[in-house]
Amino acid sequence: MTEQWRKLDRRLEWDASALSTNDICYYYYDHTEGGYSQSRANQLVFNLKKPLIRRGKSDWHYKIEAIEAFAENLASLLVRVQRSPLSISLIAMPTSKNRQSDDYDDRIVQVVKQASDQTGIPWLDCFETLADTQPVHLGGTRSATAIRNNLALNDSAKRLTNYDACMLVDDVLTSGSHFIACKELLKSAYPHLQVVGAFWAKHRTSQWAYGTTDEF
Repeated sequence: MTEQWRKLDRRLEWDASALSTNDICYYYYDHTEGGYSQSRANQLVFNLKKPLIRRGKSDWHYKIEAIEAFAENLASLLVRVQRSPLSISLIAMPTSKNRQSDDYDDRIVQVVKQASDQTGIPWLDCFETLADTQPVHLGGTRSATAIRNNLALNDSAKRLTNYDACMLVDDVLTSGSHFIACKELLKSAYPHLQVVGAFWAKHRTSQWAYGTTDEF
């Protein structure tokens, strides 16, 4: 299938089990089982998630290139947003590590910042992870409640009072529990806010129908 942004259709796609038919999420690639060698999407996600211990090594440039590629793809989605009458902000989805952790990886912040620079759409880094947890792909929790209870909004979130909508940006959509946790926390503080998700890839555990290419 041609690489393009697609809108998740929860009526047809059941992998993202935490989402409802009312949740609006877009994704660009299909991420599959089988490791980085199975597809271009798998390779890009693998490079994007390259651990910080590889910094300064010969393969580190692959992570930088993946961040740049994600930002460029995200900017292409934001062309749709710029046609919308809504005022919108980009928000980096929080990681599983606290900002003070040696393992904290700001790759999504870098993606959002670069996409903002390319489009002029403002960005925020407004989530704080309270305690380090395991990433989902390494066995971390998929409970939206548990994830939400480990998050807080920092002072930069106050700027959201000036926006109609926000786009939560992350690398891979699996169950959707992180999106739900973040959406609920944002809506509890800013009930007026429309919250949309944008993921570089959607992980597929089975062969469900593809999403649609509906406009934002």
